[in-house]
Amino acid sequence: MTAESAEWMFTASLRLFHKPTRRANDMKYNAGLIDPFTPLDNEIMDKKAKKRLDVINKKLQTLRPRLAGSREQADDLDELKQLEDEVAALEAEAKKLKESK
Repeated sequence: MTAESAEWMFTASLRLFHKPTRRANDMKYNAGLIDPFTPLDNEIMDKKAKKRLDVINKKLQTLRPRLAGSREQADDLDELKQLEDEVAALEAEAKKLKESK
């Protein structure tokens, strides 16, 4: 086996086992210039932001059914407006955290 064929087999295995479409720089990744096991900049999120995103998602899981029930019953319009505002604010904050990742 020559060095060229070994290199070709290595790069072919990289293409098979790693998804280059997820990478920011496909050309560098396919050429072997980027280590496939290091996280990219867009895959890194600090611990506080990740924890805050988890808290937001848990709050949204409880608020959305309450909002649906409040829309069905429609007894208290102030509560409905408050729930809608709270859900919108949490969704906006979650979107902001995901974009800053």
